[in-house]
Amino acid sequence: MLDLLKDGRLNNAGFALFGNSAKINLKMALFASENKVTFLDLKMASGNIYNLVNLGLKYLLDKIEWRVEIGKRKRMEIPEIPEEALREIVVNSFAHASYDNLTEIEISIYPKKIEIYNPGTFPDGLTPLDFIGRNLPSYKRNKLILDVLFRSKDVEKSGTGFQRVAELCKAKGVNWTFRKEPLGFFFEFIRSNDPINAQNDPINDPINDGKDVCGTIALNESEHIILDLIASNPNVTRVQIAAAISKSEATAKRILASLCKKGVVKRVGSRKSGSWVVQARDPFLF
Repeated sequence: MLDLLKDGRLNNAGFALFGNSAKINLKMALFASENKVTFLDLKMASGNIYNLVNLGLKYLLDKIEWRVEIGKRKRMEIPEIPEEALREIVVNSFAHASYDNLTEIEISIYPKKIEIYNPGTFPDGLTPLDFIGRNLPSYKRNKLILDVLFRSKDVEKSGTGFQRVAELCKAKGVNWTFRKEPLGFFFEFIRSNDPINAQNDPINDPINDGKDVCGTIALNESEHIILDLIASNPNVTRVQIAAAISKSEATAKRILASLCKKGVVKRVGSRKSGSWVVQARDPFLF
């Protein structure tokens, strides 16, 4: 029914989508600066489209910044880039990639942008803005792959993907851009450089210098959890902290640095055998 079988065996499209030994590649990297000279994390994966889409999205959600908003009944964790927009671009990168040669999708996270590259040239004379403003039909480089991704509701065949991404980003105040290159297409989400902070967060107000209007040290949700962890276990590791707050180790390191800067905790002893000490413990902290 899906036209993915030939003589009882998966054809190329079916193998790319579902093959256990498919060799599509995904490179995921976190860089220290805006160039590719120094990376903080680098992972390579190989597999089929569905597995790699899930891996790529998980990597992005683990590495980007989140903020917490406390509602009346429960807290909401909000990513700096809308999750639906990230997924749309990741899936489209696989849907429209060129599979003539060894295919490698790239996810690159820089301090100021998130870049997703697919080795598939964009239609001549067109840009994402044309699909947004002119309601053009989808360009089907890989029709069978696109058909299956449409049936699983991962993409829309009508060419509305860029429209949805633009709307999602506009609603959250996220800017984006793109680059057309001879060998592929780059889509870039511009980061706000406002990592864990929510709007009007006194922690990031230079006037208050990390304190609220009453002079109490202000901590966000993740900092509060980490402070409790350190108070109960001074020897807690960065890996254990990252697991407790469901964030990456790099994020845990940044939060610990923030707590040290505010004078809430300090590190005593060597890096390997040392421990944490709580310096400020105020009942009104949060």
